[in-house]
Amino acid sequence: MNVRQLRLSLAIFFLLGGVGLVIVRYGLPEVAARFDPLRLALGTGLAFILAGWNFAKWYASLLWYQQQTTPVRPPLQPHRAADNDTGYHPEFDFHTQTPQRSQ
Repeated sequence: MNVRQLRLSLAIFFLLGGVGLVIVRYGLPEVAARFDPLRLALGTGLAFILAGWNFAKWYASLLWYQQQTTPVRPPLQPHRAADNDTGYHPEFDFHTQTPQRSQ
């Protein structure tokens, strides 16, 4: 298991924990009455913050990995070793004086 998979697993774990605490707090009031409501709210908020943090870190590492696996040459660009005519073209030589055309 690499770090990216670990971050995704932790994000899912904290997300499920946060959802579970929300269900306990609002869906099962008889169970929530046994616990301090402030601690339930803090635990829920912390679980969602940690889930968001781990999802963000996982997504950033996924984008970095995809960037590292892209080819060096940008797509739709000719290869440098391709046979292209880069010889001398007199119509593109702006260093020499050309005679003025009479109109």
